[in-house]
Amino acid sequence: MPSPNGLPKSYSSRWSPEICSNSKPAIYRIQETPIDYETITLPYIRTREDDLSWIYDILDHKKEQNRIVYEDDHPKYGFIMIPPSRSDGEFHQLVIVKELGIKSVRDLTSEHRPMLEYILRECQLVIEQKFGHSSNQLNFYFHYQPTTYHLHLHIRLKKSRILKTDILVEEVLKNLTIFPNFYKEATLPFVKKENDELLEKFRQLGRRMETINNTM
Repeated sequence: MPSPNGLPKSYSSRWSPEICSNSKPAIYRIQETPIDYETITLPYIRTREDDLSWIYDILDHKKEQNRIVYEDDHPKYGFIMIPPSRSDGEFHQLVIVKELGIKSVRDLTSEHRPMLEYILRECQLVIEQKFGHSSNQLNFYFHYQPTTYHLHLHIRLKKSRILKTDILVEEVLKNLTIFPNFYKEATLPFVKKENDELLEKFRQLGRRMETINNTM
């Protein structure tokens, strides 16, 4: 939510704890400010453009076409729904936005609200028709940090736990209504395991991080 001076406060979620264990490697929570994003995270993202190849192969109909659950061809808001390549046995769908250049929630502004509302509405209809799950049984959310920096969201049943750093689409819509540039201006938390490349970049620059293995 925006603070009294009109800028967003640090983002915090009210959902279930991170899935942590007491075993190595250690897991850390980092508070990423907008300046951190511009000076640390964004340069890191630019070194990982090759990681997008699997996304582009799906969007270009080069691979995994037999796994696509649904494809929407809206000229502005189109998307592909597909299950993750590795399943934990629970209901889980990925929704890959066709528009290029949106890396994560950090890029979302109030201008993207119509796209998010359209995707949310269409996915609710598709899932009810194909799987029999009503909208009130589902969580639609983004990871932050995502594993792949092309905008995609996750759909799971509400009985499945999500991370504190996951951000519900409904919450994104609410925040962008109140503050159009919320996710560009907010401090966002994320978690990383020891030896993660992005974590090391924050550590090298002396950014504060909290060990969370034994605190949940």
